[in-house]
Amino acid sequence: MQQSTIASNNKNKIINFQVSLIFLRLNWKKLLIAFCISYFLVMIGHAILPLSPHIANIKNHSDMAIKFGFPVIAGIYMFFTYILLIGSIILLIPFINKDLKSLLFKLSIAISAIWFIGFFEPLFMDEQYLYLLIMAINDSIPTFLLIFFIAKYSKIFQNNSNEKNKNNNLISTLLPAIIIIISFVGIRLISYYLIKMKSIITDRPIETILWTVLFGILIGSIYTIYQKMEYKTYWFPKAFRFAVIFFGINWTMYNFFVIILLRESFADFLLYRAIFDIFAIFIGISLGELLKNKINS
Repeated sequence: MQQSTIASNNKNKIINFQVSLIFLRLNWKKLLIAFCISYFLVMIGHAILPLSPHIANIKNHSDMAIKFGFPVIAGIYMFFTYILLIGSIILLIPFINKDLKSLLFKLSIAISAIWFIGFFEPLFMDEQYLYLLIMAINDSIPTFLLIFFIAKYSKIFQNNSNEKNKNNNLISTLLPAIIIIISFVGIRLISYYLIKMKSIITDRPIETILWTVLFGILIGSIYTIYQKMEYKTYWFPKAFRFAVIFFGINWTMYNFFVIILLRESFADFLLYRAIFDIFAIFIGISLGELLKNKINS
């Protein structure tokens, strides 16, 4: 028992040391340039689009948006969102067993896809279709570029392993993703019908369920990539890092923007959407990994 505790403490010290090395070895000058370029690009849309008369006539802007203006609120929001995005990527790096740059390129596409597909849910709920579509493109492309630049220019510590996953078969790869999809869709349907989360499920059930399944497939697909990078990790920390750090931070910030921009329910967007979605993915990964380990044992 004592040896296990000592080994665990030593592992934590190694991980903390690795995180420290990441911060020290980041090319801060180029990272700052990448941050500024991405931030400038995303703010072009947030500054210009609100000038549209259709957007200006939206009546349910929040008190903060009315007082300070949409571009100011969007500017503050995107600044802290990008800071948290960089932080979440850095926190994941010490646990990766394969090529780091390749993973970051894939994660840049994954996060951009989450942002882009995520916009389609409010797109179905609102009459400003063109505005929301442009905003989806406007936010997802600079986000992709930011992580792309991190991967390209950062000289960061990585703990790569040349070992191959012996259980890398079709069932092991797809099972967690399938459970994630079932868990996400199931908890979303509970939120739609039982908790009465704000949605258009009664007016447009096909579009709403289609988006729910599509988003679940997206998250499941992303996890099939991620699980190969961290295959030697115990199921709980792996589920926590993906669901909370990778997906959770970004999805919470994504939904938080609606709260600070519009007069919308805190429960609808942060509790039922963000927190429940994170919980659904955590449960999906946990069950999927446990079932996978049981099959492979």
